[in-house]
Amino acid sequence: MATPDLVEPIIAWRQWRVDGIRLKSLGNFQTDPWIPRQPAVAEGLLQGYATAGLYALKHPPIIAFASPGWGVVVGRVALWGVVHEHEHGYRAQYAYPISFARMRGRVDMRALCAAYGVKQEKRFWLKRCTSFVAFAVSLGLLLILVSIAIRVALYISFGY
Repeated sequence: MATPDLVEPIIAWRQWRVDGIRLKSLGNFQTDPWIPRQPAVAEGLLQGYATAGLYALKHPPIIAFASPGWGVVVGRVALWGVVHEHEHGYRAQYAYPISFARMRGRVDMRALCAAYGVKQEKRFWLKRCTSFVAFAVSLGLLLILVSIAIRVALYISFGY
């Protein structure tokens, strides 16, 4: 379903290939709509092409594989103009990155942020780290409880 032009942009997640300090779409290697300090434009969206648009996700993606020649960066992006909402994300007429959260491969994050005039989200890393630590602690406690339960069952059943 298409929504009308928006007063406030939709904030979503996206990942890009990084070539030097230029962002490129992962799925389309021929075009380069992500010019620093200019909004990306999906030309075919207004002409009714069913798959046209600048894609973004509602939740942070699992970062893609980076080849030795280029890196991959994940970040938040502002979407506006004509926006189609789908189950897992959006297709928009206009988009521009607003922050970069993480990367893989060879990426000069400081230079990339400066080129696009955006910030690097350090909180994203912290959130992920604290989530991982909480998961690891929970898993450790679960393993200890399972170990105790097995010992109790062996003691009750066999006396040792």
